[in-house]
Amino acid sequence: MTLLHDHGVRPAEVQEVRELQTAMGLVAAEAGVCVIPAAARSLRTDLRYRLIDDERATSPIILSHRVNDASRHVELVKQLLREIYAEKPPWLDAAHNRLPEPSTDAAAAEPSRERAAPRRRR
Repeated sequence: MTLLHDHGVRPAEVQEVRELQTAMGLVAAEAGVCVIPAAARSLRTDLRYRLIDDERATSPIILSHRVNDASRHVELVKQLLREIYAEKPPWLDAAHNRLPEPSTDAAAAEPSRERAAPRRRR
């Protein structure tokens, strides 16, 4: 929300959901817009995606594991994540995550629908 506010975007209403599919379903139902990781754009082909090109637009990686599980595998995954972020691989960079332009064949076969925030009722 801070990133949106920094760019002068002040949504009249905000709904936070825990599930990505729920958020995308709300967009498909024309109930607004959502901010999702670029990797999730392949989950639904009926939505229009736009890259937020700002170095502050980040999404944390969340690792869930059992409480008090200090197994070798959990520790290896934690170490791997630390190393990946320390190396700053190119696929983490926003330039690497550009959305491909839709092909003209696909655009002709199925019209695209822009999603916009619903108007506020008075």
